[in-house]
Amino acid sequence: MYTFTTSLDLDDSKMHIQSYMQKRTKSQWVLSHKDEQSLTFQRTQKPSILTFFVLLFFFVLPAILYLIFSWKKQSCSFFLKKAGKGTQITVEAGIQSKGRGKALLRHFAQYDESLALLPDAKLSFFDSNTPLYIFFGVLGVVLILIAILAALPR
Repeated sequence: MYTFTTSLDLDDSKMHIQSYMQKRTKSQWVLSHKDEQSLTFQRTQKPSILTFFVLLFFFVLPAILYLIFSWKKQSCSFFLKKAGKGTQITVEAGIQSKGRGKALLRHFAQYDESLALLPDAKLSFFDSNTPLYIFFGVLGVVLILIAILAALPR
């Protein structure tokens, strides 16, 4: 869960959340639920073909594991609550809540100058490189297994 407060009112905040998610149509987010104080978007995440072939180049097992674990349904919920003259926004997206919350905060910082001063409003290299982490994690495990197998007596 990731929470921040903006000086924008409830309706403007909803509008900006929807526009932010519509900009991400390449990611195919679809509005699945909307009420007075929440918005929920869903999508089906498919594995990257490039990552699959790079893993397949090394070994078959990591490529198969990547296909199994990277194909999933994702949901991202935004809960809005009136907070003084502004709105408190809570982002819930499972393990990716912090990354999605920071990205939304950067989007809101364009319209609310008080948010632009926060450290989380600045873009970081590590915010959007999850496939690289998966690749190097699997590669590290494979290399460790190779080293263990090479050290075994024959």
